[in-house]
Amino acid sequence: MKSWKHWPYWLRGGVMGGGVALVLAILALSCEKFFDFKNPGGLPIICLPLELVWTPTLFLSISSTLETYFVLPTLAWFIIGSLIGLLVEHIKLKKRAHH
Repeated sequence: MKSWKHWPYWLRGGVMGGGVALVLAILALSCEKFFDFKNPGGLPIICLPLELVWTPTLFLSISSTLETYFVLPTLAWFIIGSLIGLLVEHIKLKKRAHH
């Protein structure tokens, strides 16, 4: 397999976005289990910064399933990271063309 440096920017961005989302989802669920108290909205207040991982998929969150907690956020952040990677690649190519 090619080294990280040889991956296209969209793939690097997607892997970083999806990987960070997966780690944050695991940390958020662990935080919820560790701090058993709940605020009126149903989420432990101290865990809210970690819960931002679900922001792109809030409108899809129908139930508390594995897909809701891990698959959808990871996929959403992979796509967001890929788009950012494409933008970075586009900017780098424009800079190279001007020089």
